[in-house]
Amino acid sequence: MVALLAIPFIVYFMMTTFIGTPERPTVKRFFPVTEEFASASSIEVNDTVWHTIPPFSLTNQDSLLFTEKDLEGKVFIADFVFTTCPGICPVMTKNMARLQQNLADQEDIWFITHTVDPERDTPPILKRYARRWEADLSNWTFLTGEREDIYQLSKQGYRLGVAIGEEGSTEEFDHSGRMVLVDRDRIIRGYYDGTDSLSINRLWYDTKSLQLEYYKRDYLEYRPGQKK
Repeated sequence: MVALLAIPFIVYFMMTTFIGTPERPTVKRFFPVTEEFASASSIEVNDTVWHTIPPFSLTNQDSLLFTEKDLEGKVFIADFVFTTCPGICPVMTKNMARLQQNLADQEDIWFITHTVDPERDTPPILKRYARRWEADLSNWTFLTGEREDIYQLSKQGYRLGVAIGEEGSTEEFDHSGRMVLVDRDRIIRGYYDGTDSLSINRLWYDTKSLQLEYYKRDYLEYRPGQKK
């Protein structure tokens, strides 16, 4: 019996001695602010200034105001679609729903879907779209607003291209099919193909890995401070 109890300790000793202690998974950050790259919204983490998703004010599926303050303390995943899209949008939304289900055990996770067709995608239309995909609206928000505000947020905030389709084009809107992982300080941590199952799996893994950063955040090295 004593020998059996000793086995786990022997295995651990061998692994840490010959293989080493496994490193905590990390998720890289995107867009350090440099002389070549300016940002209207930034934050300092470990002596490096990073671009962040800027403040915004949009309207959710319940016709209520939704701003960056509603995401304080939350890791979130964002994408851009439109409800009448015949192409990639249904696949992206299906995969977002899958992520929401698979991350249901994680605290402080939010999902954000922005429409690139705000003139037609009113709050009631977005709510109907959310119900069609069985979205749990307790932590998944669908946003609309002024076209200029949404397009600027996509381009300058998330660094994703978006435009109205060119005349004669089969695409009504030219928008990115990527999903974006953003941390609690609104720093971009990853881009993922919203139509690819392997990329979605990587997004799931990175989201769970990112949560590990916050367990001892108050007294470890991760100490962000707002850049003046």
